[in-house]
Amino acid sequence: MQLVLDEYGIHLEKEENMFFIKQGEQQRSISPVKVTAIHIFKTSTVSTAALLMAAENEIPVIIYDAAYKPAVRTWNSNFASTGQVRVMQPLFCKSAAGLHWCKKLVITKMNGQLQHCTWIAGRWPGQKQECAATEKTIQGSIKQVQKMDDDNNALPSLRGLEGIATAASWKLLQSLLEKEIFKKREQRQPADRFNPCINYLYGILYGKVEGALLAYGLDPMVGMMHAEGYSKKSLVYDCIEPFRPWAEMLVVQLFKNKTLQTVHFEYRETEIRLAKEGRRILAGEFIKLLNEKTVMNNRRITRNDQVFHLCSQLAQAVKNFDPDKKQTT
Repeated sequence: MQLVLDEYGIHLEKEENMFFIKQGEQQRSISPVKVTAIHIFKTSTVSTAALLMAAENEIPVIIYDAAYKPAVRTWNSNFASTGQVRVMQPLFCKSAAGLHWCKKLVITKMNGQLQHCTWIAGRWPGQKQECAATEKTIQGSIKQVQKMDDDNNALPSLRGLEGIATAASWKLLQSLLEKEIFKKREQRQPADRFNPCINYLYGILYGKVEGALLAYGLDPMVGMMHAEGYSKKSLVYDCIEPFRPWAEMLVVQLFKNKTLQTVHFEYRETEIRLAKEGRRILAGEFIKLLNEKTVMNNRRITRNDQVFHLCSQLAQAVKNFDPDKKQTT
């Protein structure tokens, strides 16, 4: 289970080899065996003993900032995998093999966007024309990516094609929702209700992808497609791309079926933010979604496991990379 602390004044401690959670008069104990991650969204008190028990049980503790992005992570100090992975990672990421991986990530994302189109056209026949136009744009981008040489000079074009497909996908989702719900995509100070929801779920995904990369010995800061820089977790941004469509479609569904209402948001002078109950709904539904099994590489596995599987494949490709050998892709 994912332990989510999203209210002020929660105390997380260790008591008799159990996580002990207390807030006012409410208290409960949870076995570390049942916990897979601890997400902290609001100011809380966490004891050193609880952090040590989390580390001993390989449970990541992730603290999020006000924009719902992971700001702090604690984990076991013993790195997974071998040092060979981190030695080869910078070389791999700047190679033709690295660009080939970028293309794979982008095409997987675009295929997820195409699934949006199919699902929307089936549920809302009035949107078939918009879906057909979006499909045409995304399919055109996929074909151009597939034709690209595995050359780092092609990276700007790859970013551009990914941007074209994503803009078309956002436009389709906007057409489904009222303008007051989704005006335009905004990462900071959102003025509608859609953006704080998607930012919140992206934040959970960022934490999950980063944890999977660390589990396989990869450095989240050394990426392939996204720009590197101070405090930029470039590889996390690369590897989250195939999974973004999960969050996007879930938020649309929750608005369309009226699960998310105006009361689930806080309306401030400069932005709209998620209220406590809104966060509870989103976290619960997203965790449920991540535990669902879907087909990946002809196998039915949970979406959670798909994140780890992709990072495992990447780590293996990095470990086996030979910079002196001509790469075939």
